[in-house]
Amino acid sequence: MVFVLPQIKTRYIPLVCEPYKKRTAWHLSPSPVFILALWGPPFRATDGIFAVGTDEKKGPARLPIDILPPGRYTRIDRFFRIFENLREVFLLITVSTRPFGTLPDGRPVTAYTISNSAGMQVTALDYGAILQSICVPTASGPVDVVLGYPGLDGYLVSGGYLGALVGRNANRLGGAFIEIDGKRWPVTANEGKKQLHGGLHGFNEKLFSAREVEGGVAFSCLSPDGEEGFPGEVSLTAAYTLDEAGALTLDYRASASKDTVVNLTNHSYFNLNGGGDAMAHRLRIDADAITAMDADSLPTGALMPVDGTPFDFREFHTLAERIGAQDEQMGFGGGYDHNFALNKAAGQLATAAVLEGDQSGIVLTCRTTCPGLQLYSANFMDKNAAPGKGGRRYGDREAVCLETQYFPNANNCKNFPSTVLRAGEIYHEVTVYAFSAR
Repeated sequence: MVFVLPQIKTRYIPLVCEPYKKRTAWHLSPSPVFILALWGPPFRATDGIFAVGTDEKKGPARLPIDILPPGRYTRIDRFFRIFENLREVFLLITVSTRPFGTLPDGRPVTAYTISNSAGMQVTALDYGAILQSICVPTASGPVDVVLGYPGLDGYLVSGGYLGALVGRNANRLGGAFIEIDGKRWPVTANEGKKQLHGGLHGFNEKLFSAREVEGGVAFSCLSPDGEEGFPGEVSLTAAYTLDEAGALTLDYRASASKDTVVNLTNHSYFNLNGGGDAMAHRLRIDADAITAMDADSLPTGALMPVDGTPFDFREFHTLAERIGAQDEQMGFGGGYDHNFALNKAAGQLATAAVLEGDQSGIVLTCRTTCPGLQLYSANFMDKNAAPGKGGRRYGDREAVCLETQYFPNANNCKNFPSTVLRAGEIYHEVTVYAFSAR
C-alpha cells in the first residue's frame, strides 16, 4: 500500500484518486493507492476527505465522514489518523458472519450478511447457497422481501427450495434421463417419472465452502461424477455480490470433467410487501412467447405466443388480474408456473422482468444472461413446512418466483438452447436482482 504525503496544513484537504474512488471494497483490492494531495481555496477547505474526479468542475464531493477532525496533530499522528479513517470510508460493502445451526452430521452452517452503506442487507447461507433474507431500506423502515426460515431446521424439514441455488439441472426433465451425442444416462426421478430441480439431493442440500470476495461472498462446491445420475464431476462457484445502488448480482461459473448437463437458478420467493398475498404485485416481462407445456408440466418444444393470453406481461399487469383465467396452460400449472422465452440475444445481460410491490413501493428489476425466466406464483406451498420468519406459515400465492434459467426439458427439446456443458468448457451465467424504493 503506497501513500503520497505532501506537507499537509490544517486548512488543506486530502483527495482520493479517481481510479480508487470507483472501488467498493478497498481491503480486497489489489495494491490500492491513496494519493493524499492538497486542496485549499477557493473551496473554503477544512480538514476532511473529498472524492474528486478529473472531470469535476464544481469542486469536491464530500464523502460520508471526516478523516481528520479539526485539531493539532504531529505529522506521524496525522498519518495514522488518516489511515484508520480511510478504512471506515472505503468499507462501503461489508460482510459479517454468524452461526446458523448444525447439520445432522455435525457440520456447522454459517450465515453471511452483506451490507451496503444505504442499509440494504443480504443474508446468504453456505447451506444450499440459500438467500435467507434480503432487507431493502424504505422510508418507513427495512422490508425483508424474500420468504425464508429463521433457523436451519426450517430448511431441513420443508420443501419448496426457498431461496436455494438449484441444480445440477433446474426445473423439470422428462423421462428422467439425459442424452448427449446419442448416449443416454438415467437420472434420479423425484416427481413421478420426471426429475425436478436436480433430483432427490440437489445443490439445494449441499454445504458449500465460502470465501469473501470484493462486495460479497463466493460459494463453491464439487458435484461428484454420477451424482443423481449425471455424468462428470462438476466444479461450481456462485458469487453473490451487492453494490451501493442496491443491486444483488448472482454470478455462476461451472466446469465439468465429462460432457454433462448444467442449468442453474436461484429459487427465491419474493414478496415486496414483506408478507401477505402477493398477487396484487405488478409485473412486466420482456417476452413474446412462453414454452408451451403439457398436462405433466413439461415443455413440449413449442413456443406459444403470448398475444391475447394471460401470459402477456409485455405491459404491467397484476398477477391477480388473469391468474384465474379459463386457459389450458394456466390449468396445467395451477396458476403461473411457466417459462418465458426472453426477448434478448444469447448471452446478453438484459432486463427480463420488473416486479413492483403494491404496498411497499419497492421495485425489483431482474436482469439476466439466461434465455428463459420461470414465473411461479407459489401455487403449491408446502403445507407441512416449518413456520417461517415471524412464526407464521406461508400460504399459497404469498410470493412470486422469478427463476432465470435455460428452458425446462431442454435436453428433450432439441430446438431449445442447449443445456449441455462440454468437458473443458465454462458455464457462466449472471443474474442481477436490483432493488429500489419509491
